[in-house]
Amino acid sequence: MADRPRRERLLTFLLLPVIVLAVLVLAGVMFRSSFQLEKLREQSVIEATLLLANEKADRLDKRIIEQDNVVRSMIDVHEREGFGAKWLESAALQTPTVRAVLLLDLSSPQRDVVAVASRAPGPEHERFTHLLVHAMLGEMKLERVPVGELRHIHKSVRGQAYLLSQWQADARRQALPGRGVARRTAHRSRRISSVVL
Repeated sequence: MADRPRRERLLTFLLLPVIVLAVLVLAGVMFRSSFQLEKLREQSVIEATLLLANEKADRLDKRIIEQDNVVRSMIDVHEREGFGAKWLESAALQTPTVRAVLLLDLSSPQRDVVAVASRAPGPEHERFTHLLVHAMLGEMKLERVPVGELRHIHKSVRGQAYLLSQWQADARRQALPGRGVARRTAHRSRRISSVVL
């Protein structure tokens, strides 16, 4: 009988550390698994957010292109007197983000503005036209624009971001630069529609 308590003590001294060690290993595995699970959750949220942002960006791109196509279909580049009158009639409904359309003569050295159709004519429009012709037109790479191809140029000038759309309608190198999207800090924006012909 004296042997029995000794066996029980020996068993207790051996079994207890094994149980404690097993509990510690199990706790470590669970702790590691919970970190990995949390990491997977974060990654899932990031991927879902990125997917949503990409979808919104695609929708915005499509909307900009749709509005550019509406402007292109309503503007007659050969009509200088009533340039853009048809577009101005429905501009607020069909192209709300387009502020103005300018027709530039790219064959002249000064890139003269030949015609303008603006939803908000005035001093601010004059300043933007000056900025477009003197600061942004050189970066539009007008010589390499294939006829009919719509292009967008993102440019930041004096802390404001602009999105300019351009296309070339014929080989005479006249341009209608205009879709200038100016985003201000509080997400205010103004846009000018451009066409390169």
